[in-house]
Amino acid sequence: MLGFVDDGQTVTRFIQGEPRVFESVRVTYRPVPTIDHSAIEKQVRDLNRRERQRDAERLIYKTIADRLIDWEFVDQDGKVIGEEIKPTLENIIRAAGPLQDRLITVVYSQRDGGDVDPFAPEGEEQDASSAYDKSQENLGN
Repeated sequence: MLGFVDDGQTVTRFIQGEPRVFESVRVTYRPVPTIDHSAIEKQVRDLNRRERQRDAERLIYKTIADRLIDWEFVDQDGKVIGEEIKPTLENIIRAAGPLQDRLITVVYSQRDGGDVDPFAPEGEEQDASSAYDKSQENLGN
């Protein structure tokens, strides 16, 4: 059900790449529980107040790395590429800035439901809105 995270739940989202910046990536992760997110945000504010922005960013990237189960980079034809690139803290830090931004909004803050996955297998949900539509059908709405 959208808007509720059961313990142990994983979510898969697609992040559309930007030409000449980063490849598209499909991420599978465990959402950050709201109570944990609030505590992390307090730590980030404290670090920023002490002018330790790099440490604050690193904390956010570490949280993302800890929550990521897997990621798959895909080319413009949907072929998986870069399988040797694992979702580690070091690789998130080395990622292109716009990809880091999307990882923050999709995985960390969950303020972005990702993009439609044009390569999703037949019958799988492509994005959060289609899952919501299906849930409303099941409720008879």
